[in-house]
Amino acid sequence: MKKNYYRFLTLFVFLLVAASCRKDISEREMPAEIRIDKTIMAGADFWLSLAPYGDEGEWASLLEKGTNYTISQLENESDQFSYIYHYQSRPAYKGEENITLAISQDPGNRKPCRNDSTFIYLHLAVE
Repeated sequence: MKKNYYRFLTLFVFLLVAASCRKDISEREMPAEIRIDKTIMAGADFWLSLAPYGDEGEWASLLEKGTNYTISQLENESDQFSYIYHYQSRPAYKGEENITLAISQDPGNRKPCRNDSTFIYLHLAVE
């Protein structure tokens, strides 16, 4: 009987220690995923301001550019977070494009796959 009591007590202490080491799920930083669907004309310029999705001290990066473009780039003309994504399809292209952008809270490391990143999945229907 004492053997079962010690096993139960050991298991209880282990669970208590394990529970105290874990963060509450509301305290964890989870990656945000934003999906944007737009329809644009072939050869037309498309601009997307990333200012609503990031703050000063964060870094935007272009993970997936698409496949049928003449312009697919990030532009930032100031020292604050004012990134703009600029896209222009090839003039005769009609179809779909998928672009992936990331905003990371670690500008020095520039690794957008961390848990504190915001991922923007942009789906463009080019007509």
